[in-house]
Amino acid sequence: MKRLDKRGVSPVVGTVLMIVLTVVIATLVASYTLGLAGRAAGSAAVVEVRATKENENMINLKMIHRGGDPLRLSELIVYAQNENDNMVSVTMSGQTLIMPGMESSGVYTYGNKNVDIGMRVTIRVIHDPSGVLLFDASVIVKKK
Repeated sequence: MKRLDKRGVSPVVGTVLMIVLTVVIATLVASYTLGLAGRAAGSAAVVEVRATKENENMINLKMIHRGGDPLRLSELIVYAQNENDNMVSVTMSGQTLIMPGMESSGVYTYGNKNVDIGMRVTIRVIHDPSGVLLFDASVIVKKK
């Protein structure tokens, strides 16, 4: 009987295993990089709020979506706080879905006091479903 030489088989099996391992690793890296392994969380929305004097006791609030995820107007809670620490909810109007670059506005009645240009009003914008505070700052009331 003739004896087969097995020395040539071992390098071939090793090469095939290395190629398979390289393909598997490349597939895992590509799927992670391209998002196939799972959807990455979206970027948080960034909003800016401006205040202008509407009339003697009313302030117009303009909310500008500066970037990040789109926002549903119905999911936002907007509060305005005057110098007496009275926090009131402000109803905003505009598009139902606010994309970056879009605006929404609402009118804040400043109690029975007169609104002065240059006064400060604290504004908070909260995304209700997530509880994320999108804006919390004191804004200066400017001319319309």
